[in-house]
Amino acid sequence: KAAELYEQGYAEQYSLGQGIVQQAWFDTIRMMKQDGGYEDEWPGLAKQKLSNTLQKELDRSEKAHIVIIGHTGWVPPRGELNMHLTLDTNTRELVIQPVLTGTPKEREAQLAWFHLMYADRGLLQSVINFQLRGVIGALEGMASKSFRLGPLWGLAEQIGLPDALAMGGARVTVPYYKLEPKTFGMTQVMVDGKPHGEMVQAESLANLAFQGQLLNADKDLQAALGRTMTKNLFCGQMDDDLAKLACKSVAALSSQADTRAWLTLPHSIHLKRLSVEPGIHQITLRTPSVNGGTYHEVTQSLKVGEGDIKIFREHIIPTQNTAMMQQPASTQTAWLTER
Repeated sequence: KAAELYEQGYAEQYSLGQGIVQQAWFDTIRMMKQDGGYEDEWPGLAKQKLSNTLQKELDRSEKAHIVIIGHTGWVPPRGELNMHLTLDTNTRELVIQPVLTGTPKEREAQLAWFHLMYADRGLLQSVINFQLRGVIGALEGMASKSFRLGPLWGLAEQIGLPDALAMGGARVTVPYYKLEPKTFGMTQVMVDGKPHGEMVQAESLANLAFQGQLLNADKDLQAALGRTMTKNLFCGQMDDDLAKLACKSVAALSSQADTRAWLTLPHSIHLKRLSVEPGIHQITLRTPSVNGGTYHEVTQSLKVGEGDIKIFREHIIPTQNTAMMQQPASTQTAWLTER
């Protein structure tokens, strides 16, 4: 099932590459061959699904194995996008515009997220903006998001929404992900000083988190608007203008998007299965930086017996000293047998 899932679009959706598809089929066919009962199936499946190199590797599957699992980098943190909510009484629309903060790169990321997820950039909405507010309104609509109240305008007046948003509007906040490029390349594997190719990417938690945030973007905005309008309607019920202003200020300062995330999760997970002779082997993982130099490098001595599987886990993060390290704190090994 895992091999079929990767093949049928999971690998493409999360930009994992075809390496994990081949690896998943290799492990599936290897188990079919080892467990028995599939003699009429696995040879044809191997020719159909595996490269010539991996087909030859099946003949070595009775030897010792080392499975390397690399947890690479960190999942990016979520940021907070600030927006200004106003009510246009002429067109009877709620209008939100981004308020960009932070460094130039952060402001660029916030603007990109707002434009992609919320801005009125469709042809139909541009025509509506032109009809309601002219050419300037159509252009401004590309950098804003409007909600037509239409028949709900009477209800809005009844609950006091125009008065609640009359004094400078309100602050709305939603979470967003910064579109940051990876800072590391593919990890290269060496066994006893000889290159054994690159690890394959099995999962991208960063892409999972990013696409999950894309799916929840509208819900986040609706929830944020609901919270903001509830607070400002409460403030609008106060009789004293100074009290209203103080209440709205507190509401704006307390507006905060949910930016919680599992920051200890890796950016991505990489795998590599090695078929080796029983004995002691020196395994080196070398991860380049995209800007040149070394992102992470480690060498580990592993002893594996015939028919055993040794699992070698490494958290691949930037290291202060890129020299060879023996048994670093981020390295874990475990034994499995007969698989």
